[in-house]
Amino acid sequence: GRVRIEVEDDGRGIPAAVRGQIFEPFFTTKSVKQGLGLGLSISRQIVDALGGSLTGRNRRDGPGAEFVVTLKKREAME
Repeated sequence: GRVRIEVEDDGRGIPAAVRGQIFEPFFTTKSVKQGLGLGLSISRQIVDALGGSLTGRNRRDGPGAEFVVTLKKREAME
């Protein structure tokens, strides 16, 4: 009854010191003028409003991070 979407990269991953903050509004590790720190916060709010979840962690099989969106499955509309 659920749909799972996984997105991963092969970058540096999520530093341990900031893992608990990545979904907070205006939190960013980027320098000034490179981002507002709203992307993950807004994404999580949208997914939550749809009854789903959005999680992030470092990949287990190599460098990088992975984000998982889980949503309730809806019946196809005709």
